[in-house]
Amino acid sequence: MRITAQGLVADNDDPSAYSVVSGTWNPASGIKGYYGASYRTRAAGTGTSVVRWRSDLPASGMYDVAVWYTDDPNRATNAASTVRYAGGSTVVRVDQTGRGSRWVSLGSFPFTAGTPAVVELSDDANGYVVADAVRFIE
Repeated sequence: MRITAQGLVADNDDPSAYSVVSGTWNPASGIKGYYGASYRTRAAGTGTSVVRWRSDLPASGMYDVAVWYTDDPNRATNAASTVRYAGGSTVVRVDQTGRGSRWVSLGSFPFTAGTPAVVELSDDANGYVVADAVRFIE
């Protein structure tokens, strides 16, 4: 987890913030514009392959949650991110064929200090899914 001028960022290259929950997510760097040193990718599947970003936020409150990925025509138009926040969870689908190499908001959610903020990405999609970075801004 890195604190930047743009908020708290969890990158796929940080083992303290990112983990593979299930399945095989291949490291990649072929499409430029990724955050950090690389990204991970997974072919379309049934949702059984999952990666997770965890962050310990410094204060309770509403945080904008955003994802970073590289776009390409072979990417999913419906990549499923699950945001786990204080009081629930929400699945947000993102079209990864466009708007890549920048922060794309999943929405604002309430988080509680002392309880990890979690974002999970699955392969429940219609194309390749890219796992790169997640950002939290209060």
